[in-house]
Amino acid sequence: MQSSNILYEKRGLEKKESDFWKYDRNKMLPEFFPHTADNKKILDLACGSGEVASFFASLGYKVWGIDISENSIKNVKRLNIGNFRVKDLDDGKLPYETSFFDAVFWGDGIEHVFNPEGVLKEVKRVLKPKGVVVVSTPNTSYWLYRWHYLKTGEIPNTEGHIGPIWRSGHIRFFNHKLLSDLLLEAGFTVIKFKGTKRFWPNLFAPIILLEAKVKNES
Repeated sequence: MQSSNILYEKRGLEKKESDFWKYDRNKMLPEFFPHTADNKKILDLACGSGEVASFFASLGYKVWGIDISENSIKNVKRLNIGNFRVKDLDDGKLPYETSFFDAVFWGDGIEHVFNPEGVLKEVKRVLKPKGVVVVSTPNTSYWLYRWHYLKTGEIPNTEGHIGPIWRSGHIRFFNHKLLSDLLLEAGFTVIKFKGTKRFWPNLFAPIILLEAKVKNES
């Protein structure tokens, strides 16, 4: 059986580098992250080639990142913008101290892991008491996915590839409610919801972003 690491290495090599601002999700990031970060610490989960990490560094964040792909980590280390390491998110604890980060960004990665709740609980552990996490993911309530299901009877491939869902790297599926419920179960309170389409994002946004803060347990 092909390992997840080999799968992502292969896809990473096949995927062409794109301009950062051409991706609609990235256009939304300034609404979640302040323009002046004042050396706050941020963790980029599934950091890939480092495009988003570079954006954070340009804002003044001290950047850490992890990714399952060894090639991606080799490439992002060449940028000299932070601290990066190889890590499978489904394989145990995050390699950081408790209450270490001011913010965590998990961009288009939660749909790839077997245990998203476990990862989010680890995110909560490494966040400071007033820390926040921002999660982006494909929106299964997107109207085009609904239409595809009604027309074909097939669950849509939210990864954007043509072909059956079992060939997709996406193994978890979310919309606004499901992701909100998961964040709540993991110990967070959702404080912001946006989509890559501003009008009725629940229906018209292919990608959604939720920001959540660590829940006050006192």
